Amino acid sequence: MNKIFFFFVNILAASRFMPKRIRCVIYKFLGIDSYSKTFGAECRITTKELSIGYGCYINRNVIFDNTARISIGNNVYIAMGVHFITEAHHVGTCCKRAGKNYANSIIVEDGCWIGADSIILPGVTIKHGTIIGAGSVVTHDTDSNALYCGNPAMKKKEYCDG
Repeated sequence: MNKIFFFFVNILAASRFMPKRIRCVIYKFLGIDSYSKTFGAECRITTKELSIGYGCYINRNVIFDNTARISIGNNVYIAMGVHFITEAHHVGTCCKRAGKNYANSIIVEDGCWIGADSIILPGVTIKHGTIIGAGSVVTHDTDSNALYCGNPAMKKKEYCDG
């Protein structure tokens, strides 16, 4: 990662003393595609491969480990301590189980709510209107307008629109 990008994004802008409006201006200036005006302190972003829609709320200590693209839709609430992980390893041989790296994008569609300390793994799409319960590990795509909880996250409830 570029050292200047790291300094400005993960040290200066991420400081809890940095006003939220200035933090968002710094992110935009450095090429992070964010329309959110509420971006919590102490978040970590590894590359510019991040897109955040309108009306989003990103709480503190959120990690965007974005080797591949992460796209967050409009009106998405992301609680504290959520991890978006786009990179993983294939299973290797018994001599070295962590095999070759791979990266897959993560998509969070409009209107979702992701609970505190959840983990979103590579290649996942969280469909619109979905709630991810606190502490859940999302390993596969979700259905729209549903509640997912647990490790791995499983559908617990469906919501109707309106």
